[in-house]
Amino acid sequence: GCPRGKVVNSVGAGDSMVTGFLHGIALGEGLAGIFRRGVAAGTAAVTTEGTQLMTKETYESLLGRVVIERV
Repeated sequence: GCPRGKVVNSVGAGDSMVTGFLHGIALGEGLAGIFRRGVAAGTAAVTTEGTQLMTKETYESLLGRVVIERV
């Protein structure tokens, strides 16, 4: 599941999600870890006000709240 939060800015959400994917790949994670990082980065971006895409602290705090499930 995806962490819930108030969307305050959608600019750069997709770019941030790709960045999360690439971070997971760079760390050598499997698909679940790669997707978890992408979701956390995209969520961090949409919950961050202003033109800043996200902060490292927000991204890292969301990682533990993302649950990848097989459907």
